Amino acid sequence: MYKQLERYVVQKLRKKKVSQKEVRELTGISEKSIQRIEKEPEITDINEEAFRKSRNMGRPSPVSQYEAQILEWLQEPRAPEDGLIKGQEILARLRQQGYTGGKSAVYELVRRIRPKEPPKPILRFEGLPGEFSQHDFGQRWVTFADGTRKLVRFFASRLKYSRFVDIQIVENEQQETVVRSLLKGFEHFGGGADDGSFLTT
Repeated sequence: MYKQLERYVVQKLRKKKVSQKEVRELTGISEKSIQRIEKEPEITDINEEAFRKSRNMGRPSPVSQYEAQILEWLQEPRAPEDGLIKGQEILARLRQQGYTGGKSAVYELVRRIRPKEPPKPILRFEGLPGEFSQHDFGQRWVTFADGTRKLVRFFASRLKYSRFVDIQIVENEQQETVVRSLLKGFEHFGGGADDGSFLTT
């Protein structure tokens, strides 16, 4: 059973047109549950205690007595090709031990107590002076003082070592535009600026 605050977050995200898949990735709540929560009365006031009483959530779920066992299963060493143990496998094991409760409670408990993987460190791809530079197209909607909006396209060049940047406003992303923008960028860099970089990626 999801908490009132979790349901509130789901409703707000969906109201902002965030896709069900993105909501699932952000909250860990299944898309089936998201669809069900969407149809519930809109939550305007967070009162977890009153919400629990209204849903008869005062007593612990039958699956709670298996929490230690489930955590042990989640920490079992597994072959890389097998991946993480799934909620369905946990449920099957519980059934063998006499669990007769619902599967949703099992999946929710697994989601809550599954050990979180530490975030992977961000590795910067550094270059040596004169080794290479980066180039790419981009676009942004720009709002002018008179309220009009226009999609502005640009070609960005950056020397990787010094991080010196050149931006060219362009009309299209054709091959000739790439060549002209590269030449203007190299001219702006003054022959490669402090790192003499001319290689592109």
